[in-house]
Amino acid sequence: MFRLAPALASVAVTAVAAAVVIAVPATPVAEAAATLFVGDYATGDFSQWPDVQNREYNGDGVHYVPTYSATVVDDQVKGKVARFEVRAGDYPAFGGGERSQVGASDVTGGTEGQTRWYEFSTKFDPTFPQNHADLGWGVTNGWHPDSDTGSSPFQWGVGTKDGYWSLIINSQSSPGAYLQSFSSSTRR
Repeated sequence: MFRLAPALASVAVTAVAAAVVIAVPATPVAEAAATLFVGDYATGDFSQWPDVQNREYNGDGVHYVPTYSATVVDDQVKGKVARFEVRAGDYPAFGGGERSQVGASDVTGGTEGQTRWYEFSTKFDPTFPQNHADLGWGVTNGWHPDSDTGSSPFQWGVGTKDGYWSLIINSQSSPGAYLQSFSSSTRR
């Protein structure tokens, strides 16, 4: 399952997500990839997303009525994009920490031996703090296994490199069975 989840404890967070495109290359690899899922907000709403979750809502994107937590806005570069905001105390009624997120279906996953291409873009509000050392844990983008057990195997998060945003890979032998974590800091 893919989740785009701008979420941080005790801070107003604004992130804009332009698109998520997931493709599986045909055989041979030189051929064009078959697109499995597109969540680009070109519809002007969240109808492309099977799951929307924030403090006010937990359900499919077709029936979601936007609030400050998740809206679709116009961006000069990307066109229609989603704007996510998380404020202190924004806990959804159905589990988890403070969050505002969208999720796709199991079509975004994969199995061992498959090659899949994931494309996404995220833009942070200029007031979004780069160093979160004093704010604690946070994730803006992550891919969860279908079991949704524990941290995602792949995520864009904070906290592992001196409080700066990092690409984090959690090597697992099975969902929730962690072997080792790797990260690369964006610190300049």
